[in-house]
Amino acid sequence: MVAAAQRWRAAYAATTYRARYRGRRVAVRLGQRGPGWVGQGAFVTGWNPRSVVQGRPANHRAQARLRAVLRGQGLRLAEGFGQPDDDHPGEPMLLAFPLRPALAARIGRAFRQNAVLLVAPRRPARLLWLR
Repeated sequence: MVAAAQRWRAAYAATTYRARYRGRRVAVRLGQRGPGWVGQGAFVTGWNPRSVVQGRPANHRAQARLRAVLRGQGLRLAEGFGQPDDDHPGEPMLLAFPLRPALAARIGRAFRQNAVLLVAPRRPARLLWLR
């Protein structure tokens, strides 16, 4: 499990998280400051729970459920994508805001994710590990 966690950490660090909301764009990497227009938020996904590759239909259903849960919380959503630096396929993401870390963790765990990426202005983006 330790080796797997180290690989996941490296993969998250080697990814650019992008999103677009009402004509505004953001590209964030682990350790970089989030944009001021987001406030406190998180990049989350429903794809590939526990980093186990799922088929596209299952991933699309999970992402749709995630979108509904986030909207049900009254959050704003920016469609996004996590693009790795290497040749691994990326994953669609949602940048949800304003979103506090405790709720981000609860939602991420409900969708069996390893981590969520927390963003905030004037603070470096950081991973919140859920396992």
